Amino acid sequence: MKNKHRAKLPKISIDFDDTIIEEPEDRNTSYNKLMLLPNARETINYLYEKYQIIIITSRINPDINQDYLNQIEWVEWFLRDRGIKFDDLTPFKPIVKYNIDNKNVEFDGDWVKLRKVLERRENE
Repeated sequence: MKNKHRAKLPKISIDFDDTIIEEPEDRNTSYNKLMLLPNARETINYLYEKYQIIIITSRINPDINQDYLNQIEWVEWFLRDRGIKFDDLTPFKPIVKYNIDNKNVEFDGDWVKLRKVLERRENE
């Protein structure tokens, strides 16, 4: 059960692949061989003091991964083994204060600006 102090903290979500770890070429790479991105552990553990940390990964989505139960165990093991503090793990985008993901595009209500940002990214 979550302690009362943590339950009152705002929530942030952090994507697993290419945000916490370097995405391997082969998604079936052993979890023992996955590499943390530089400063991921230190920064996430710093954020843990101020926010509830929810890790997002499609690896545990039962709609696209028949082995999702094992994947839940492996992702949890990997995070704990690497000393990364977190509160929850989910395959779906939760309601949070901030999303941290390598594929995000910030949206401020201006669709024309968003279209230009996406076009610029596609041309890079």
